[in-house]
Amino acid sequence: MPTTYYGENAVTIASSIEGCSGVAAGNVGGGGPGLVSTATCTLDGRLLYVNSWMDQPHGDLTMLLQSDGAEMYYAKGDGWTVTAGSVPMLQLQLTSNQDAVLKLSLDATPGPDPDLPGQKASAESVTRSLGGDVVHFVVGR
Repeated sequence: MPTTYYGENAVTIASSIEGCSGVAAGNVGGGGPGLVSTATCTLDGRLLYVNSWMDQPHGDLTMLLQSDGAEMYYAKGDGWTVTAGSVPMLQLQLTSNQDAVLKLSLDATPGPDPDLPGQKASAESVTRSLGGDVVHFVVGR
């Protein structure tokens, strides 16, 4: 297992997650700063969003999560982040897909993913395969 994945293709990272199936390249859209590539895969019935980053400061999701105001678990490591969940709002924000963000926010107000235990389990599985850390984000902490 590499110690860092800076600049690596997200498909390669997703393929390294044990048990992750249906790996597919994603669209970086307008691409947030430092976002190299994206991919999706399914782990234990949950859709995972895998993102690779050029360097660590750009892989910090804190500012976006604070603006979303949602509690969540995710996995992060050197050059990658992995989130799990059915509502892609965070992923659309990361890829700067403003049209889709607007449409999704007009269609319904997505709240926090109700599957926090599933997010945690997915993040733990990812870190067993890739190393890194499980992050529990709570607004105000």
